Amino acid sequence: MEIYSGLVAGSVGATWTRLIVRHHPETLLLPHDEMIRLGTYYGMGLQLTNILRDRDADLGLGRVYAAMEELPELFKLAEAWLYEGRVYVSHLRGGRLRYASEIPLAIAERTLQRIRNFPEAPKVKISRARVYTLLLRLIPSLVLPRGTNPAS
Repeated sequence: MEIYSGLVAGSVGATWTRLIVRHHPETLLLPHDEMIRLGTYYGMGLQLTNILRDRDADLGLGRVYAAMEELPELFKLAEAWLYEGRVYVSHLRGGRLRYASEIPLAIAERTLQRIRNFPEAPKVKISRARVYTLLLRLIPSLVLPRGTNPAS
């Protein structure tokens, strides 16, 4: 799971961070290598959350990526990786990059919480109203000391 998640989505987190390093390094509040590490785990957490969310549909296609008996361990792993994502986001200066990074994290955290609460549900979704609420709640990410962040 770790290798797959790292290749499929951890690489996206690392690439996103490398793009920030290249174009707006002042946005990062930790050393670049640490942000790349955190971004990698953040992407892996998003991917594992998707795997957990889609396991019923995958089973219908004859694929089992997350068996029911593995769920407790996989929940812990997804939570740990999403925690790294929370650390990642908290070390971005306020502005559009932080907002864009925080949205998928907030959705994944809510999704994982619902999957944990309803592990046998065939499909767990976050309502559109809840997504809009999250978007509004995250607006402060756009305005956190913007004056110090040219990327905003």
